[in-house]
Amino acid sequence: MRWGCQHVIIEKIVDKKADYIVAVKDNQPTLSESIQEWFAAADAGTLDRPFWEAVSVDKGHGRLETRRCVVANDVDWLNELGQHWAGIQSLVMLEATREMIHGKNKGECITERRFYISSLPAKADLFNQQIRAHWGIENSLHWVLIWLLMRMFVVFGSAMGPRISLSYVVLLYISP
Repeated sequence: MRWGCQHVIIEKIVDKKADYIVAVKDNQPTLSESIQEWFAAADAGTLDRPFWEAVSVDKGHGRLETRRCVVANDVDWLNELGQHWAGIQSLVMLEATREMIHGKNKGECITERRFYISSLPAKADLFNQQIRAHWGIENSLHWVLIWLLMRMFVVFGSAMGPRISLSYVVLLYISP
């Protein structure tokens, strides 16, 4: 295995007696497709395995967001596909539907599905909260970066500002 890949990182997390929730993306095609098929079968009612569901609704920023979190502890079949993930206990699907309730896009709906694996036991409410909290941190960091970039642009002017600003912001972002 290469250093830095998800397997190595997850093994280190488990070795330290910690837990993980890791996004499953297309760079893991077998895992991604298999989990998407599992949840599609669960949604269609053709799966005879247990799963848990939690729904939350938030209203703000001109939109209504409904977040449906579906979690299963049915992970043994992943080994048959050659998918060996240290400490894995749960599969998670988070479906977010955002409906615009104001402005020119009023009534427009967008639905996204994201998939995760985790070492935590299957508790839909917990996953819904934890994933939401992660995105809250991620978004707040992006707002800080945008603010710093705009501030540096003003300080250094338009000619060299973007290059200097971006370098400065990236250093701030990766520095402890």
